[in-house]
Amino acid sequence: MIGHSLGGFLAAGLVAEPVLADHISHAYLFNSPGGGGHSGPFAMVYAILDFLEVAPAYDQSKISNIEAATGSKPITGLGFDVAPPIDIIIEDQMASNISNPPGACNHSQQVLTDALAVYSVYSQLAPSLNQEKLNKLIDAFGSTKDVSGASNSKTLESAVDVLRVTVSKFQT
Repeated sequence: MIGHSLGGFLAAGLVAEPVLADHISHAYLFNSPGGGGHSGPFAMVYAILDFLEVAPAYDQSKISNIEAATGSKPITGLGFDVAPPIDIIIEDQMASNISNPPGACNHSQQVLTDALAVYSVYSQLAPSLNQEKLNKLIDAFGSTKDVSGASNSKTLESAVDVLRVTVSKFQT
């Protein structure tokens, strides 16, 4: 089962639903709010419901909680994480050099999907890279200073271009 944003919230709820839990092998949540409703002062209410065993129990082994790790998290920051977050470095859609960002900015499904495609290429070429190393690698692209001293933007294109340059060196 797959869900983005509210769809991910609903997918997590279905994993916790006793009638359906045995029929769902895994749920992939993308930029989804957490469970338990509000955090902060309302967290105590959830803690009481949890103690009374009224709150839903989430089988974390059946949930991949994938989140864009760049920028603010107005949606993914709600509630509590139903599974440990898997942070993915994305292109910051709020950066000044982005001329036509998607309406959802850093919450965009497209932006996260593009980043996951680049992660997939690197993880297939170097299967020994874990998530932390992949994040550091993706974060490093474009982070060096150019001649004038201004930072280049971190782009997925630069991550793919590194592969182009590397592969072309092996072909000559």
